[in-house]
Amino acid sequence: MFVPSASARSSDTARVERIRLAETLAALSLAGDLGHGQTLEHSLRVTYLASILAERVQLGPAERREAFYVGLLQATGCVGNAHDTSALLHADDIAFKHAIVRANFEGPAAQLRAVVRIAGTAGSAARRPAALAAALSRPDAPRMMARQHCQVAALIARRAGLGEGVERGLRALFERWDGRGAPDGQRGPGIPLATRLVQIGVAIDVANADGGPDAAQALVAAASGAALDPELAGACLELLRTRPPWDALGTPSLWEDVLAREPAAARVLLAVEELDTIARAFADFADLKSPWFVGHSRGVASLAEGAARALHLSTDESTFIRRAALFHDVGRATVPNTVLDKPGPLTPGERERVRLHAYYTERVLERSAGLAPYATVASAHHERLDGSGYPRRATLGGLSVGARILAGADVLQALTEERPYRRAATLERAVAQLRGEGRAGRLDPEVIEAVVIASGAAPLGRVRASGLLSDREIEVVRLLSGGHSNKEIARRLGISPNTARHHLESLYAKLDVSTRTGAVMAALERGLL
Repeated sequence: MFVPSASARSSDTARVERIRLAETLAALSLAGDLGHGQTLEHSLRVTYLASILAERVQLGPAERREAFYVGLLQATGCVGNAHDTSALLHADDIAFKHAIVRANFEGPAAQLRAVVRIAGTAGSAARRPAALAAALSRPDAPRMMARQHCQVAALIARRAGLGEGVERGLRALFERWDGRGAPDGQRGPGIPLATRLVQIGVAIDVANADGGPDAAQALVAAASGAALDPELAGACLELLRTRPPWDALGTPSLWEDVLAREPAAARVLLAVEELDTIARAFADFADLKSPWFVGHSRGVASLAEGAARALHLSTDESTFIRRAALFHDVGRATVPNTVLDKPGPLTPGERERVRLHAYYTERVLERSAGLAPYATVASAHHERLDGSGYPRRATLGGLSVGARILAGADVLQALTEERPYRRAATLERAVAQLRGEGRAGRLDPEVIEAVVIASGAAPLGRVRASGLLSDREIEVVRLLSGGHSNKEIARRLGISPNTARHHLESLYAKLDVSTRTGAVMAALERGLL
């Protein structure tokens, strides 16, 4: 039996007894901001603006609560359409989102200009006309992308137990007062009030970032009655004249001020053991960014917890390491899909974008008192004992056993997963490569053996049986998670496209979703992937 030496032991535990739900979601919002092409605290500023406007028009606590959470989570759906956006436009999805957010308030001409400016920029100049033509040939694409974004944000709200009002508000994020929005063409007062408040906050923040207070006021005035609720827009313009928020928006951080604006009666405190639901939401948020990573964080967490037990760490330490593993890749939202989905070698600049994801994982987690204990371990999954890793180039003395376990689990899980530039390795071959990293002095050999024990003999990432979906539907959702089209699913399963479509419609209905990313997220939550 494998018995760890004393050097493999350490204490990795969280010391926070109660965790405020709003704080954890505010942390997640930071990753959403960057993945949505905005600066850090964009969602906090939006929530602040929506909150002060809600107070201005004298809304009650229930309505202010809904606006608060819709504001915090409005950017978190960015991962839901990242892969499809990048593939359709042949462009950096994050750059496109930065351009399209303001264009959505300005109207169809501005939206078209954003598409023309961005489409095809990931390839050679000679291929841009073809990329643009392909993008313009899909008139359904804006509606599809809006639905993907909204559905993922709403599912995160559902995971957090925020209620139907918040979910409904998130499902309408890209609707317009004049009915020319997406995904469903809602209009006027039919758009949830929380959404209408948040839309004004988004318009002000993006325009202020681009052109200052005058540009923000001009955009709200121009969009009144078109993209924005005219009554709320009028109240907002009056507020901007009488109580200008520019000094507050310009402060280094609005974190404490925004959290204080959640109605006191609505505040939820989680026990530490309830954090698993939030941690899994972080994991799935990170992995939905690209089909190549679906289920990765959950797989790493399973391996890491098993390795901790093999090392005879305490239950608290093993649980802590499992949660750190669920959090570890939240910074991946900051990496464009032109990089994550690239089939060839990365350029130096692209490699740097990848390296920064671990840094952003730490930035996101450290802001919340309840998540901060996990930040150092979670962000160290690419560190190596010889100092060759990132982001800190830490060496053995600076890496706890939790960090060393997470690094080994991440390598083994990744090796057994397919990537755009290589096929998945068998478990046997992956273990051999992992042990090679130990012999080279990059990973801890004792920890490696614990990870190998945790891996067992079966292939990683297999789909488990389910009473909800049929075996064929599980095969379909697994292929769906890999980003395969309806035709590709039919070809791989040896069935007709019509039959594949019927399976998709059936599993969508059973999972209560209407998009690929929604189905993947729901399947992950039910343990089907």
